[in-house]
Amino acid sequence: MKGARRVLGWPTRRLLDQRMQWVINGVDAQLGRRLDELERANAELNERVAAVQRDVVDEGRAVEDGVTALIDAARQLIHDTQHDYEIPGEEARTLERLRWPAAEFANWTASPYGYAAQAGLWINHPVQLVHRPRGVDMLSVNERIVEIPFAFAALAGLQPPARVLDVGGSESTLALSLATMGHRVTVVDPRGYSLRHPNLEVVERVLEDLPTEASGFDAVLAVSSIEHFGTGAYGQQAAERADLRAAEDLRGRLRPGGTMVLTVPLGEPSVDDFQRVYDAAGVRELLDGLEIRAFTAAWRTDIVTWVQGDPEEPRGETTGVALAAAVRPLG
Repeated sequence: MKGARRVLGWPTRRLLDQRMQWVINGVDAQLGRRLDELERANAELNERVAAVQRDVVDEGRAVEDGVTALIDAARQLIHDTQHDYEIPGEEARTLERLRWPAAEFANWTASPYGYAAQAGLWINHPVQLVHRPRGVDMLSVNERIVEIPFAFAALAGLQPPARVLDVGGSESTLALSLATMGHRVTVVDPRGYSLRHPNLEVVERVLEDLPTEASGFDAVLAVSSIEHFGTGAYGQQAAERADLRAAEDLRGRLRPGGTMVLTVPLGEPSVDDFQRVYDAAGVRELLDGLEIRAFTAAWRTDIVTWVQGDPEEPRGETTGVALAAAVRPLG
């Protein structure tokens, strides 16, 4: 029996062995083709990655070259400026040639963060402009448009050389103008005052640190400054109703018959970490103890327009500016 099984099983095993070999050979062939395909795909992928890397490197070099060119141009411009550089002719400075990089740079230099501001020479001008490609437009008009002329009108009867105290005048040309007109002006502001004139004295400190002997002024100016006292703005300490104490301090520094010019935001009373907004009653509270000679207001109707109005009649939710002049009694 064993012999028969051995005889019958031999060809069967041989047949199965042959089939298995065919299967193995077929699998090897298929696997080989797949491996070849994977190798080709991997090679193509590596080539694509290498091409992308080359493109990235090329683009990076192009950007680097561009930045280097800009830096070199700026250095050359500075060098030329220091060696009698001539401003390009009018044909090279036409408005149509204004592009966004130059426009953005012009906007930045005129902003409170530009080079002038870093040098302490930024001025809060009434009219703010914005440069755009091929154009320059009005951006906004702020309250200075009415504050400055009001201050000059309130001091029209002041004969030079009068003594004038300007509180918080760091960003204004008002003190310089009055000094140029012959008045002896003291500017007190913790930020200092970078404009210079022989008639100008600068006290770089907060008002409460101003010596008590600094008094007897013919006029005191608080133009857009009192509203910031006690809010923590401009490096000051946060303190409740420090504005009232500052107003009282300023009244005490006036000579009898001296004039105080006050401008503050006007509208629905409020306070935040930058400023206060007053209603008409709040403005009168600041002027307590003085004789009010003029009290008017200007209201903003849009981003570039201000109109004169009644401080007792606010225009909806619009914030305006209160303009007041008051005199210390003689008695």
